[in-house]
Amino acid sequence: MDSSGSTSVSRYGRQAEPGIRRALSLRENGLRVLVNSPSCVWRHFPTLQGLTSKMLLLAAVILMPTAISAVQEIPAARISKARIGAIEFSVQLPDPPVVVPALPDLTRIGIVEIPGGCILNSPLPTLWSGMLLPPGKHQLSLDIGANREVRFLVRSLGGGPELRMPVVRGILDRPEEAMVATLAVVEGAELPGLFLRLQWGILDLSCRGVPVTAVVQELDHWKLQTFKFPSLTSLPGHCVLGTIEDLEGDTPVVRAVLVTGSGNPPVLRLEDPSRERTAAAKAELTRSIQRSQKRMRRIDGGAEQEPGEREELQRRLDRALQQRVALEQKLNHLDRGEGVRLLTPAGPVGAGRPGLQVTIESEPSGMVLKVTTSGGSYRFLLEATS
Repeated sequence: MDSSGSTSVSRYGRQAEPGIRRALSLRENGLRVLVNSPSCVWRHFPTLQGLTSKMLLLAAVILMPTAISAVQEIPAARISKARIGAIEFSVQLPDPPVVVPALPDLTRIGIVEIPGGCILNSPLPTLWSGMLLPPGKHQLSLDIGANREVRFLVRSLGGGPELRMPVVRGILDRPEEAMVATLAVVEGAELPGLFLRLQWGILDLSCRGVPVTAVVQELDHWKLQTFKFPSLTSLPGHCVLGTIEDLEGDTPVVRAVLVTGSGNPPVLRLEDPSRERTAAAKAELTRSIQRSQKRMRRIDGGAEQEPGEREELQRRLDRALQQRVALEQKLNHLDRGEGVRLLTPAGPVGAGRPGLQVTIESEPSGMVLKVTTSGGSYRFLLEATS
């Protein structure tokens, strides 16, 4: 019987015997149980041929918890989604642990990885407690500072420096039965916001974010997809401005990133947007490798296995390791300059204004990306007039 209450049907097209309708066909970690019909049982468990139907039912009941627990050793990814208009945000635990791990020592300064990983996907830049997080996928960890201050350490798969997101820490009156990460939309008098929450045992970490509105500007054959940035007192040193596309030229879509700080003039990085997809593929491949390695360790430790399972795992592992090397080489290629074009400001620095504004403008010298910040107004020449 499935979760909806309907009677299960065997692969031979017949209903399972009423006495064992809840029996399932399970395959995981080398364990297989097939009890849809007596003929299936005899084929996989020859020693049961003399059992009566009542004894068969008893055997199925005894075997099922073992099989189900084996399947549950590798739970499915947990994903929480929230939508604002047509934009969908999500937070994911890709490989959640079977049981809730022991809480980290919050008295020790350092970085604590969230067991199984935690990925935040934000299609729009979001202001989290005054910190502007760029769009894209981000790996979250815990950063424990002085005085037991806990923040989310954010590593963007699209590149750039690590960021630290302020959080509110609470204590639950009883521990959760599983690690849970949730994302919700909070509506009110102001603009809709996001509420991110991680529950780890009795530890409760949360923060609120306000997404930035997307803006599209087209001029001649150029298209700029940027954002209506909030009035910030200061900009992050690695600020994603959006994407730029020459609709008629040979130049592909590029991601525009404003790099500031260290007392140097700002630099505009035009990056290959495929970097984030490549980094995400590498991260997923790494998780797959870890799962295969974990299964092989269990087999080597004496766990049951199907014929040829370890050899197949080894082949898949070797192939995945080769693929990861290729992805790492591609990332290095993108990060070392081949996939990046650096532009310095053209002409004198203009007057600044609070916040951040990004526009494309046609000037006698050519097409220009104009970036106005509180520190000044800068022009970056995208295409010189021929």
